[in-house]
Amino acid sequence: VFAYRVRSDPRLVRAKRQASGRDWQGNEMLLYSILEQQPANLWALEVLGDLYRYHAFLERAAETYWQVLRLAGDDYSALPAWWFRRAGLTCAELGQAHKALDIFALGRKYHPQVDFTLWEAHPRVDLGQAQEVLHQLRAQVHESREVEERVFAWYEIGRCYEAQQQWQAAEAAFRASLKLDPLYRPSRRKLLGLRTQER
Repeated sequence: VFAYRVRSDPRLVRAKRQASGRDWQGNEMLLYSILEQQPANLWALEVLGDLYRYHAFLERAAETYWQVLRLAGDDYSALPAWWFRRAGLTCAELGQAHKALDIFALGRKYHPQVDFTLWEAHPRVDLGQAQEVLHQLRAQVHESREVEERVFAWYEIGRCYEAQQQWQAAEAAFRASLKLDPLYRPSRRKLLGLRTQER
């Protein structure tokens, strides 16, 4: 169903590297030009979704992930593990917590080797489970080897403290996230929000 053979395409490599840059529209046009020639290019769709998520165009990101699902003929078993993580997180960020958890549950079903616990934190916090999530994340933030996972874990720890109105602890967690990745926008937005609140 999907095209993997062009993963080494230098245009895609460039777009992936520049996804967090200011010229997101240039990257968007580049990815659309690739997808016009290769509509089933899974990596181009992945990078396009990442581009939209990074710049907080969540509706566009969601539509990109649903496009992948349509290409798979609505067959969840044909989808890669990254799809469930990104589609689930996008739904969570759009305020669709139950839908996000349903997607993660499907991811666990079709990719039992993948642990979705960390990514489930976001919708669970929104559903009022901050205390329980916090307990799990404290362990996970030290166990994970992937920088991306530690960044996200610290961000979600901050959201847990924020939900409990522990503002100083929340700020410290968001700063820990940014120490690992100074460009992580969700944590930067949260810190800005906390500063505005203090005023």
